[in-house]
Order: sequence, then structure tokens, then C-alpha cells
Amino acid sequence: MSGLMVLALAGASISVMAVHGTAAQASMVQQRSADFNIPAQSASAALREFSRQAGVQVLFSSDAVAGMRTNALTGRHTHGRALSILLAGTPLEAVRNGARQYSVRIPRNARTTAAVRGESNAASGRAAQRQTRLAANGPTRRSATSAAGAAQGQNGQTAETGALLAAAIEDEERRRNEVIVVTGTNIRGIAPESSPAQVYDREDIQNSGVSTVEQFIDRLPQNFGGGSSADVPALPNDRNAAFNRTRGSGVNLRGLGSGATLVLLNGRRLAPSGEVGDFVDVSTIPLSAIEQIDVVADGASAIYGADAIAGVVNFRLREDYEGIEVYGRHGTATEGGVDEIRAGVTLGTEWNSGSILFSYDFYDRDSLGAEERDFSINEFLPHDLLPEQERHSALLSITQDLSESFTLRGHGIYSKRDTQFFSSIFGFGFPRFSDTSSEQYGFSVSLESALGGDWLLVTSADFHSVSEIADITGSFPAQRDIDSELWSIDVLLNGTAFHVPGGDVKVAFGLSYREEDFSNFNGLSDAFENDAEREVAAAYAETLIPIFGPDNRQPGLERLEITLAGRYDDFSEFGDTFNPKIGVVWSPLSGLRFRGTFGTSFNPPNLAEIGNLRGGIVNIRFRPDPLSPNGSSLVLLNQTAADDLGPEEATTWTAGVDYTKEFESGSFEARLTYFDIEFDGRIDTPTNSISSILPNSDLFSEIIVRNPDPALVDQVVSVAQSQAGVFDFSGGAFQTGSDIDVLIDNRLRNLARANTSGVDLNLSYRTRSSIGNLDFSFNSNYIFEQERGITPQSPLFDVVDTIFNPADLRLRGGATWTRDGFAASLFVNYVDGYSDNRVSPAVPVDSWTTVDLNLSYDAGERERHAFLRNIRFSLSVLNLFDQDPPFIASDQFTPNAFDPTNSNPLGRFVALQITKSW
Repeated sequence: MSGLMVLALAGASISVMAVHGTAAQASMVQQRSADFNIPAQSASAALREFSRQAGVQVLFSSDAVAGMRTNALTGRHTHGRALSILLAGTPLEAVRNGARQYSVRIPRNARTTAAVRGESNAASGRAAQRQTRLAANGPTRRSATSAAGAAQGQNGQTAETGALLAAAIEDEERRRNEVIVVTGTNIRGIAPESSPAQVYDREDIQNSGVSTVEQFIDRLPQNFGGGSSADVPALPNDRNAAFNRTRGSGVNLRGLGSGATLVLLNGRRLAPSGEVGDFVDVSTIPLSAIEQIDVVADGASAIYGADAIAGVVNFRLREDYEGIEVYGRHGTATEGGVDEIRAGVTLGTEWNSGSILFSYDFYDRDSLGAEERDFSINEFLPHDLLPEQERHSALLSITQDLSESFTLRGHGIYSKRDTQFFSSIFGFGFPRFSDTSSEQYGFSVSLESALGGDWLLVTSADFHSVSEIADITGSFPAQRDIDSELWSIDVLLNGTAFHVPGGDVKVAFGLSYREEDFSNFNGLSDAFENDAEREVAAAYAETLIPIFGPDNRQPGLERLEITLAGRYDDFSEFGDTFNPKIGVVWSPLSGLRFRGTFGTSFNPPNLAEIGNLRGGIVNIRFRPDPLSPNGSSLVLLNQTAADDLGPEEATTWTAGVDYTKEFESGSFEARLTYFDIEFDGRIDTPTNSISSILPNSDLFSEIIVRNPDPALVDQVVSVAQSQAGVFDFSGGAFQTGSDIDVLIDNRLRNLARANTSGVDLNLSYRTRSSIGNLDFSFNSNYIFEQERGITPQSPLFDVVDTIFNPADLRLRGGATWTRDGFAASLFVNYVDGYSDNRVSPAVPVDSWTTVDLNLSYDAGERERHAFLRNIRFSLSVLNLFDQDPPFIASDQFTPNAFDPTNSNPLGRFVALQITKSW
């Protein structure tokens, strides 16, 4: 099925503008000055431009400023003075939340005599309702008189209109903060400051120079390139990578697998992709539709339920835009082999009671043949390093107030990607051509209801569908038709429970129900390989308890908060699970903050695993056996489908310290986070190297049965005959179950485990001067260890710094300069060296350093010629110095002589983009 399905998403629409998306600590420091050149224009556009030029974060609701225009602003001013000039003549005020953060809102005490008399009308009431849904904290700083006077400004509003707008404020004030819905918590209006979080806004994405979501994720040091990825083929240490026939791309935080990271779109779940349904395909999400990317690298099952073991990545869609924006982009690899085209349009408008936005994105990229890269040429069959792709994507977002107490919100998204890929089995021959497609569509609709005070009830429904078709011809042909669907309904109640000396105790309660379906049809055998469904019911709660805050702070206790969360999930196929989480934030003095979290998480077996209909086989042959009197044994290897899989479970804790310092002309911020994850009951086959089992019987004692019961052997054989079959290589030695000497249970089981720990370090420094604004950023991930065990009793072995596994150190650091519409960004990406342990002694693999450059000019309203106004030129160069990936020896898994999990073959890639808005 194709097309857009539309209706509304829970939560209000808020715009958060920042040079970097990190909220500053609230502290009373001297305001900094900046040079401004902002023409008179719509309030929404003016506030965005103010945020960019001032280098501060501005929180406001697009609903609140709909239809308003601001003054022109030129010259050098402090931030507060500049906002006063900009907003003069409007019913808006700017409230300072911290050194680098402001909220723009309508003051709650802006009531006049006319308002008290109740002189209002429906239209003014709706406008007031929309204009008071702001993220505003702190005392009101304007009087009723000034607010009424402001209503007579250039917006053409009379004092009576201003009064009428103010009339609804008292009733609507209880809904203050409702628009802030932050990834990592269900409580609105707060950030999950106890958890390590990184936020990337639209400007960060543009300055990165990338053209796709997967390219942006690949540059995050916390993400590992292995797992399900369009650019990574089958690997010996990843059983699922070979089943990614449609070449989708997942997210793999901490290197624990794509299934251990929860991927959200506007805070909502998506249906999984792939032949085994183990990951969410982010490559179908158009980058042009993204307003913000939130990365919370912490266990979050207490908040979201399944999959959030290594963390959560939430892609926030654009929901408000007024005008028309079109863009075109062309890119090419300087060494040849890859051309890329992107084009799209965004249309949006707002009215007093709602808004609508539509965005379309087209993407086309050529394949990259191995013959185009010297490091990949070998004497075997030519093949592709990167697949050819074409994608069409569309987004529709709508917000509509139904009354003063009810708001309907939603979005619909559609994407279709076609992929062609020429490969060879093991890189040594057997040519095959893959022609695949992936079509996704979904919608989210929510009804937001004010209940009194600041209590808010949000009821939401979601649907998402993935349909994938794979047609592989040539050697070992295959035809797959994969369908995955997810629908859910959620009810979330949110508000302030009571007040304590430290502040408001905020709570959230929720109920959730969802159904998931997955099927994998084999067109060649005309039978289903996988077919399963599940139902999940959940109840969850969360609370924020401020022990010390602004009203009762003490020396050494500027702030102390505790967050508690718990979630109960009941799965139809394996039972229930409860996962708690606790977080602590302690600030002994302004600018210094300590934080920590502890919780449990889980990951259920994917539907392909519990619905495996024909994946199981039995293999019978003689194997060397040191414990056998004859030196060998007749072995039955059982790889049938397991029917007793349970959830994978993890315990996660983090500890961190943050330091911020504000200067007259800039700021500095440092964030250090330690993480530790113990991942037990992982679903995997005990080994891919069967010949190693019997010589190491002590390591595999849990899966080896000597002299098995003949009845058990016959039962295993019978199951295999009903699935993929029995492969008897015994030369006639096997007749009945009594002939088997050793039974090896190599089915998928909850036996494996993994432990990982390390640190993240994030630094930023911002300075403003007469030569322009400079922002420096540094993001690094250092892994102390990532130990894995085959079974609960087997020894752990560390895979860090080994081939096809995470390197111990990854980092990305750079600087951005901006002035008068010009911007230049330079980023350095580094992957540390490691070892190729496929041979003994291990062979060193070099480190890999690449540089990304992005240059842009945004004309804004500066240009006199109409065509040049609001036009943006951007030139990006990825891998500026054309660094080849480090060399590794070729084998059946890596015929291309490089490790695709820690590098890529694209080379220097240059792209020019032109964006025009009206």
C-alpha cells in the first residue's frame, strides 16, 4: 500500500533554536552582546534568526506567534535588549531561563478590565489558547498595562484585542510547559538531565554536510557501523547482517547490535525491517524532514519498554513552517563511481487555531563498483561496494485546536526506496543481482485534553507498516516478500502532584497496548519462512522529586533531584517483565552538576525468531572428538527453530559530571559520562564454527549431550524434517536415534552475554567577536571493554579493537564560524587502530582519520534582488583529503580489503546544495 495517512501526534509543537541543542544551566550571569541584522518579518522567522545570530536557545510555540510580525533589529545590543526591541508592539514577552536560554510567551498577568468583565469571543479565545502553550519558566516581567499597550503595536491589534487575548490566559496557564516533550522521559516540561543526552538541531545537521540520516548517525562516536547497514555485507560475527537483503540501515549504539537501540519517530515506535525483523530502517527517513535528532545513550526500558538497552534515538519531524522552501543538491565522488541527486519542497502555513506542513524529498544515488577503488580490486568477479538507491519520501503534519480544552495533532509519513546491488557469493564468484524495494508508511494521531491545573491527558494512536520485496537472480536465487506492521494506542496523564520546598513534584502515568505482525514469504518455495504476531500491554509511571531547588537551596546543595520510573510489560508469547530506573542530579554550586542513573532493560525475541517456520535443519556427520575412544563421533547438530525463547535482559548504569562556564563573550561546557552495561540472555547460536565445539567441550558443556536418548534424537529429526530438512553426511552410518554419539544443541537460545563499559566526553566552546561567531565541539567515545560469552558458564573474551568489532576510541571534533550569513564548518573524524585477529599473530590495522568541510551562505533579507533573498548556498566536502580505508587482508567475508564496520569506501565526496524560500 502506498500514500500518506495523516492525523495528528501527541504533544504540542515547539520550536527550539540553538547553535547546539544543549540547554544551558539557569544562572544569573551578565548578558552578552551581539551584532544583529534582522528585518521586520513574521515572528516565527524573526525568533529563529535571533537564535542564530545571538547563539542562544529560544523556546517558543509556533502556535503562540502565528500571524504576528516583529520589528526590524539592527546594531549591537545585549540579548535582553534585543528581544525587547524585536517584540515591542506585540503581546509577547521574553523570559530568561538561563545564561543561554530564553522563552517567549504571553505574560499570565496580562489581564485588563475588559478581560475581567469576560469580554471575549471564540476566535480570540482560540488564539489566546494557542499563544499560551509555551515553554516558559520564571516570574512574569511585564504588567497588565504594558501588555495592553503592546497590543496596539504594528500587528494592528487594538487594546481590546490584546485584552481579549489575555482573558484566557489564567485558565490556560495551567497548561504551561505542555509542549516540551523530551526524549528519555514521559514528564513534560523537563529534560532527563540524569541521563547522558545529545541533541542535534537542524543547524547541526546542515553544518555536518551529510545528505542522509544514516550518514549523520554513522558520524556519531557512540554508534558502531556494524550490524544491519546498507554498506555492510554478511559478517562472521553478526548472524543477522546476511539477512538484510533490502540493504536498510539501523542504529547500533555501543556496538550491542541494531536490535538493542530503540529508534523513535516523533517519540513513536516504528515497525522493524529486514528478513528477520531485527532493526528499524532509518534510511527511509528523509533528512529534510528532520527538525532535531535526540540521542540518549542510556537504558530506557522503564520509559519506553522493549529494545532500549543501549539507548534511544528519536528523530523529531518538522511540524511548523510558514512559506515555501525548495532545494536541490548534486554530489559526486571525485574518484568517480558515485553520483547523488537530492531535491525537495516544503510547504507550510499557520492560522490562529492550527497549522499544516507538507514536505517531499527525492534522493537518487549510483552504485559504487569495486573496480572504482584501487584498494578493492581483486582477481575475482566485479561487484558493488555500495548499492544503487532511489527514494521518494513525503511528510504531512497537522495541528488543530478543537476548543479551548482540546487539541488534535498528528503526522503521516510515506517512503519508498528501490535498491539494486551486484554481488558475488563470498566475493570469489557466483554472481548475483539483487533488485529490492522497501515501502513504509504510517501515521500518528493524538487528542490532547486539559483537565484542570496543569494536568494534561494525551490519548494517541499509531500505525506503521513496512513492506519489503527482494528479488535475487543469478547464483543462489531468492525471492522474499516481507511484511511488518505495528499499531498501538497510548494514554498518558501528566501534571504536578504537589509542591515541596524544593519545587513541584511532577508525575506521569500511562497505559499502552500494541500489536505487531511479521511475515516472510519465500516466493521460490511458495511458503512462509516466518509468520508471527504478538500483543503487548503495558503500564508505567514516572516522577520527579525536587529535594533542593531555587527556593530552599543551601551551600553545597544548589539543586538535588531524584527521578523514579517503572514499567510493567506483558507479552503474549513469553510473559511479563518489570523494569525500574532511578536517576539523581546534584548541583553543589552553579555551573557544576553530578548525575547518575541505574536501571534494567530488556529486548524481546524478534518475531522472525518466535515465528521461524522453516529455518531449522539437522546436520549429521562424523566429527573429530578428543573424548571418543575412536577419536571421532557421529554428531547430530540441531539447528531447528527454538520454541522457548525469552527476552534478553540488561542492567545499565551511568555516572557523569557536567561543568558550564559563561563568559562575557562566550561559554564553555564539558560533559563526562561513564557507562556500564551487563547484557545477559542474549539470543544467538552458541557458535558459527562447529568444528571447534568438541575439542573445547568444557566451554560448550551446556549444549553438548553425549549418548543422547534415542527418542530425543528421533524427535529432533522429526522437527527438522517439517522445517528445512535433514542433511545426512554420515555415509549411511545414521539409521536410528541410537546411532548418534553426540547431540549438539546449536539452536538460537538465550545463552550468550555481553558486558561493555567506557566513557563519553563532550566539550563545547562558543565565542562571539567582531570577526564572527565561533563554535567548537568535541564528541568522543572510549570503550574500556566489550566482553562476550558464548554461554553463561563459558569464559568472557574481549572483542574491542578486533576486526569487525568496535575500536576502543572514536571521536568527532570541529569548529563552525558564522558571520553575516556566511558559515564554515570543519570536522575531524577519527577511528583508532585495532588488530586483525583472524590470523596468529594478529596483524595491526591502521587508524583512520577523515575531515569534513561545509561552506554556506544564507542571504536572508540582505540581498536587494528578489530572487537572491532567502536563498542559501551550501558546499560540502566529505573526506576532504580522500583517505582510503585502512587495509586488511581479503577473505570470504571481506573480499574488498577493508573493514566496512569501521570505515567506508566512498572517498572524497563533493556536493552543492541550493535552497530557496519564500
